[in-house]
Amino acid sequence: MKKKNTMNKLNIQPFFDENTQTVTYVVTDKATCSTAVIDPVLDFDPTSGKLSSLTFNKDAIMSTTLAGP
Repeated sequence: MKKKNTMNKLNIQPFFDENTQTVTYVVTDKATCSTAVIDPVLDFDPTSGKLSSLTFNKDAIMSTTLAGP
C-alpha cells in the first residue's frame, strides 16, 4: 500500500511568543478549512503553577486563520 503525502494538504503557520520563548502553531487542512491551534505551554507561571492565555496573540492568529490557506 502506498502512503499518501498529506503535508501538501496542510498549512502550518508558526507564531513565536517572546514571553514564553515557545512557538504556537496554527494548522489548517486546505481541503476542509478545519483549523487547530497547538500551543505547547500557554502562559505557565512556575511560581504559582497556573496557566493563562494572556499573551496568546489572538489577533495575529485569527487574521491568519480567517485569511484561509
